[in-house]
Amino acid sequence: MKLTSRIRIARQNAGLSQQELSERIGVTRGAVANWESDSEVTPTVEHMIRLAILTGVSFEWLATGRGAGNDDQESPHLVAAPEEFARDSDERSLLQLFREAPKQQRPLILDVVEVHARKRRA
Repeated sequence: MKLTSRIRIARQNAGLSQQELSERIGVTRGAVANWESDSEVTPTVEHMIRLAILTGVSFEWLATGRGAGNDDQESPHLVAAPEEFARDSDERSLLQLFREAPKQQRPLILDVVEVHARKRRA
């Protein structure tokens, strides 16, 4: 399976439109459309990490098609992001709470964190 298909499957299984995913990653909707098409445009590693976290698939599966979450698994779209994404106990706690949150509440949680991050940067 090609990267373009894995990106589209991950996004669709997470219940996100191209526009919603683009807003959460911080790119244009056209960029997401290009990632899902047969164009030569691919996401950066940073964007792929964020995409994996937002859609709940493993980075390895998203990037390579191998590992947990490949076609041989029963639920490829339900694989959680690896613990290595957390740098300290606070990030681990936040990641765990995010994973436990109902899928429909996750965008709200992301919005709250993004608002606070923007305030801190200002």
